[in-house]
Amino acid sequence: MPKVSDEHLAARRRQILDAALVCFSRRGFHQTPMQAIFEEAGLSPGAVYRYFKSKEEIVRAIASETLGGFAGAIEPGADGDPLGPVELLDRFFDFIEGIERRRDRLRLAIQAWGEVLHNPELSDFVRGLVDGLRTRMSATLREAQDRGAVDPELDTDAAARVLIAIAQGFAVQSAWFEDLDLPAFRAAALSLLSHPAEVSRLRDDQRQKETS
Repeated sequence: MPKVSDEHLAARRRQILDAALVCFSRRGFHQTPMQAIFEEAGLSPGAVYRYFKSKEEIVRAIASETLGGFAGAIEPGADGDPLGPVELLDRFFDFIEGIERRRDRLRLAIQAWGEVLHNPELSDFVRGLVDGLRTRMSATLREAQDRGAVDPELDTDAAARVLIAIAQGFAVQSAWFEDLDLPAFRAAALSLLSHPAEVSRLRDDQRQKETS
């Protein structure tokens, strides 16, 4: 029997994941039977099960590649310039707007976030991926602090959580509203992060409240 090339295996895997994305987006994760994925992909059950044993495995694969794309998007460029909150969020937006099958992926992401609340195995998996992304972002912000490009008093872990939350909000708004003005949303979010003097004033006010 001739050996199947890596390119063929990758293409078949991509075919299954894309079919699943369409099905999950159209019918929802729980309402999509594996048979629907077989039909959308144009493959036999055996061909699909060779790559994925269940819907959960397919969701994990999609989540891994999506969050892996986010991680890749925030890697420093060749110029090595420090990445602060604005730059990180800007890269998040670039990735979200340019991702393949964006609407299908965002609709599935929202479903997966809900599933995390009552599916322990998926919860551990997805939260682990998000925690890994948060840790990398926090380290990136600390590097920017060391180079004097970010407020030295910034809690980098909390900032990373906030940036992820904004990206999640962007995903929800994009999935809910097909007519969402993406450039306006993006510009407003970046503008809110572009006033360090105001952030410093708010922080001082909060400290005063805590000590009064």
